[in-house]
Amino acid sequence: VNQTLDGVEIICINDGSPDNCLNILKEYQKNYPDKNIVIIFIFFFLVWKGRFDGIAKATGEYIGFTDSDDYIALDYAEKLYNAAKETGSDISICGFDRMDVDTGHVYSTEMTQFAGKVIDMDKNPEDILSINTALWNKLYKAELLKNMRNLPNPPRIFDDMMFLLLVYLNTKRITFIKDSLYYYMVRQD
Repeated sequence: VNQTLDGVEIICINDGSPDNCLNILKEYQKNYPDKNIVIIFIFFFLVWKGRFDGIAKATGEYIGFTDSDDYIALDYAEKLYNAAKETGSDISICGFDRMDVDTGHVYSTEMTQFAGKVIDMDKNPEDILSINTALWNKLYKAELLKNMRNLPNPPRIFDDMMFLLLVYLNTKRITFIKDSLYYYMVRQD
């Protein structure tokens, strides 16, 4: 709700969570009436279905994903959006920090070494092999995801990797920014 990019649409997928998440999300809707917060409630489906439900509901020009147990920098959407627009890219990628949830200790900062790089899929498609397989440190052109093939039997493991492979089939250009804007929380359990 505090992203620096104006007009961000927040789509929350609640997949049958038993720990009061639905009520927490409704409180956010109530407390931030000027924000576009959409809640989708599904009941114990795979994450794959939730993603496709969110993609179908999204109305923006670009789409990003955030896992519920992680967090993002306040300028995450703005910096990734600006990078995509400035370079005419279908996907923009930021760095991320692996952090201990209890201490805040940063174990590693990753994906920042490609700052300023642009992958042209017609010229150097092999460069996608250096990209991490998580969905969450990336912003995607919405039409790319909305036109993506949805598998009738989605994978039960490595779903992020499979999702990206399907996205890359129609991707023309990918850009990287120097900033680490996603905070991947590591838990001892």
